[in-house]
Amino acid sequence: MPSNQKPTQNPTIDTMEVPTFTVREANAMIPFLNERMGRMLQVHGLIRMTYLRLDEMGCAPDDDDFAVDDVAADSDALSELGTLRALVDTLQDDLVAITETGCQVKSVESGLVDWVAIEDNRQILLCWKYGETAVSHWHELDDGFAGRQPVELLQDCL
Repeated sequence: MPSNQKPTQNPTIDTMEVPTFTVREANAMIPFLNERMGRMLQVHGLIRMTYLRLDEMGCAPDDDDFAVDDVAADSDALSELGTLRALVDTLQDDLVAITETGCQVKSVESGLVDWVAIEDNRQILLCWKYGETAVSHWHELDDGFAGRQPVELLQDCL
């Protein structure tokens, strides 16, 4: 659950209400994220395989906003499209479930999740990657994964 801290001035986020977290609060979410992100990675792989089969049939949709009944295709292609629709819906449901907690999914393929935190009166991002046992890194808003630093350097949001 987000802490009661309110974001301070930050030109990159402006006046948006953004939930903020401590390292402890983010770590409490890891079991939930492990389950959801694990499923999302599996579903993402199945989406890729199904899409490739549809592409070979010449029936691959242009984006993930498609309806199975809007496609003129044979029964095999329609079956694959139905499978793809169900997989995309499952992935989107898991993504919504994660983001509703206040997390930011940065990459499904890499299993990257961030949480906004406050350190030294500025917003930073706590960073977790699927497979890690705890939130052990953070980075500045514009640095991304490559700018990760150990949470031991933090003082305010532990």
